[in-house]
Amino acid sequence: MPIRGGDEVAETYVDHQERRARCEEGGADPREIALDEGDRIANVAMNLALRPLAAGDVEAVRFEMLLCEGWRPLVEVEARAEGRASEAPVEMRLGFDLGSSVLAALLARFLPDIRVWMQPEPPNDWIAHRLPLHRGGPIPTAALSTEASSGRRLGSADMLLTPFERALVAHLVADWLLQNDWMAHHKGKLSHPGAWVHGAIQGLGLWWALDWRAGLVLGVVHTLIDTRVPLGWWIRSFKHSEQAPDASGIAMWADQALHIATIALWIAACA
Repeated sequence: MPIRGGDEVAETYVDHQERRARCEEGGADPREIALDEGDRIANVAMNLALRPLAAGDVEAVRFEMLLCEGWRPLVEVEARAEGRASEAPVEMRLGFDLGSSVLAALLARFLPDIRVWMQPEPPNDWIAHRLPLHRGGPIPTAALSTEASSGRRLGSADMLLTPFERALVAHLVADWLLQNDWMAHHKGKLSHPGAWVHGAIQGLGLWWALDWRAGLVLGVVHTLIDTRVPLGWWIRSFKHSEQAPDASGIAMWADQALHIATIALWIAACA
């Protein structure tokens, strides 16, 4: 469906013979968009376009989506099934292909994670769809059938966490479950391999939770924080808790707060 600034466009027209598309909204001047020969804009209801994928007849469905604003008014969309289970709706993910440029890679971080559930058996009823309100924000599910709200399993997308929640889980696992005594005793020295092994574990976890850039940058930042130099300065200059009865506990929780704050800042900067 054509989108403009997060809102549905009032009306769109596509003329495949003339290879022109027009977007109209309220009293604004219509926008004319030239179409390439052989365009693949889906001029059918989405449930009809995705029906072969829901039925398992194809591995993917590819089409073009018309956008009425932005530097790229037509984007490639590929829908794939995320997994199939007996007597369960098929979960499909719609991904956007903006090309291989650096700009496209940066913009890809802002694209929503769209998912659709349909019945695998004819007539392949549309069960529900999920569209985030914004990246990293709430992920509401709109159920279009009573079957979706009657306790039937919609699939793994119901268990989706926000990027911050995934990163927090990855951090806690790496910092508490996957950190042994050798790492804990030597991570304060950058010259010791224990510091970099622990940082690499953190980086791999955050790569899984976010992406490789986050894993690389936050893994290095985590290693630097673990030298206790930033934390020591903060405790001496602001908290003045180095002589407190529970100084070690205060330092431990301040360390965790600093790690989690850097993760939150990274996600906020990339959102």
